[in-house]
Amino acid sequence: MESGKLAGWKCQKQIVERTCGGFNLCMIFRPHIRRCCHAIAAALLTLVSACTAPRGDSYEAVMSPGMTIAATRAGQTMHIKALDAFRREYSWASMTKVFKLQGRQRRWYGSQGIYRPNGDGDVHAVLEEGQQHFDNIEDAMAWLRRQSRWLDLQWSANGLVVGWKEQRRQEDGFPALSVEVWQICIQGRKPRHLPGASEASLVVRGEPSRDVSDYRLPSAKVISGRSFTGRALGLMEDDGINAQQVLAVLRAAPCKEENGLRWYSGRDMQPPIRCLVCTHSTGEVLSVER
Repeated sequence: MESGKLAGWKCQKQIVERTCGGFNLCMIFRPHIRRCCHAIAAALLTLVSACTAPRGDSYEAVMSPGMTIAATRAGQTMHIKALDAFRREYSWASMTKVFKLQGRQRRWYGSQGIYRPNGDGDVHAVLEEGQQHFDNIEDAMAWLRRQSRWLDLQWSANGLVVGWKEQRRQEDGFPALSVEVWQICIQGRKPRHLPGASEASLVVRGEPSRDVSDYRLPSAKVISGRSFTGRALGLMEDDGINAQQVLAVLRAAPCKEENGLRWYSGRDMQPPIRCLVCTHSTGEVLSVER
């Protein structure tokens, strides 16, 4: 009779061969060993599947499969449908396109969602979807003011934000599409009453991918007499920017004011420091980006 150790080794060997090559060799074992083999085989198949299949819940996506959003502005509507964890269908005045987005492997400008940086032969596309995290409502509103410089945004009271724009190249009319779908989170949760909500311009059907985020911002701090929000500290951590660099930019970089915010670009300094700092009029640091 074989020792338990040898029998176990043979069982594992046969399971690997069965899993990889399609052989049903477990039948050579006695019934109680066969049950063991089937259990191990099931566990191996589950592990292989988990390692190879894309998982939408690994990223901070906003939409769940089947969910739709219709965002209307200036009489035009963008329809967005989540076909699965990564594929999105975009329909607007000139066309309907399906694009597969990909998950971000690291947090980028505060979000670790899904994105697509290009389109296809018919349209150039820049597509974003994810969560944006803030310490409080005031910081979230400051971010919305900033994002509105590039896209016309609509948002709901619970922090669903949609912005989109189509432009065409002057020489040949080739279209370029930008679409952003964000969920604002305040300390990991959706807000209840985000000011300026335009509920009539956003029609949502289906349930979002999640209601509560696992991600938490660092705690706000005062560094060398300067207040930093948790969002600013999180962005600094993501991009490898330290507080001394930020303080140097605030001391020496030229300041531009817009929408009640102050902007300091370290790129304009000599020697340059590659970071853009945004503060409240009070001087509190709201965001820091490369």
